[in-house]
Amino acid sequence: MAAFTLYSLDRSMFLSEECSSENMEIAPGLASYEIFDVHPEGASSSGGASVECDEDDDYVYAGKSYKTSDGNADILSYYKDAAQADGWRPMVSNAPSPPPGGSNSLCFSKPMGDTAAYFSVHLDGEVGAQTRSYWLMVAAAHDYAPQDGDGLC
Repeated sequence: MAAFTLYSLDRSMFLSEECSSENMEIAPGLASYEIFDVHPEGASSSGGASVECDEDDDYVYAGKSYKTSDGNADILSYYKDAAQADGWRPMVSNAPSPPPGGSNSLCFSKPMGDTAAYFSVHLDGEVGAQTRSYWLMVAAAHDYAPQDGDGLC
């Protein structure tokens, strides 16, 4: 099992002091999802999982970064299979399409108490590059669970 850091969650760990108390309650569960420990062969974590609050949109998220020296690895397909095997449901807008800069992403959802958690994969760099970076994110809001993951993926 890959190591990641779970922090004792209090307001001091967030960049923002504006995280709602409701979102603070769901924050501890976000970094504990096992999907953060899953990665393709040859990929390595470039840090522990972090938890932050987005005060503008009032949601909380956990993220973890990886890098791989295999620029041809099909990271999105790997996480699509891994996420579905772990019970994550693909979102409607899950067709990988590169925005400017050559990044790709995928989004999935899973029930989490009275709301939903959204798992996303964000891939940077070009296929075939010597090193590629990507990051994983699980986001949730106590009062917002969009059908298409809008704003949380």
